[in-house]
Amino acid sequence: MKMDEFSRIKRYFAPLSSTELGSLGLRDDAAILPVNDSSHLVVSSDALVQGVHFRSEDTPYYVARKALRTNLSDLAAMGSQPVAYTLTLIIGREQQNKTCDWLEKFAAGLA
Repeated sequence: MKMDEFSRIKRYFAPLSSTELGSLGLRDDAAILPVNDSSHLVVSSDALVQGVHFRSEDTPYYVARKALRTNLSDLAAMGSQPVAYTLTLIIGREQQNKTCDWLEKFAAGLA
């Protein structure tokens, strides 16, 4: 039986978070964690996968900017103010063979 991403999340992972209010039932790419009575921390982490979310010929600078925009849009949708970011990046062998140069340009895009 073939399932899409949302069906897999609903079936296998959402039940694991059902008692956690900030998990939002895993219906969103973000979680809301209480800091104190009046503040919350919104955490979001979207993976960018080469061949799915970006092409191997895309510049590392562009990929970094896209990674930031993707996660910032999730935070904005939650009405939160960004203060930091997490990073999940999966690159293919082509980039792994020239990792130092590629990552240097990627880091410049994050900056």
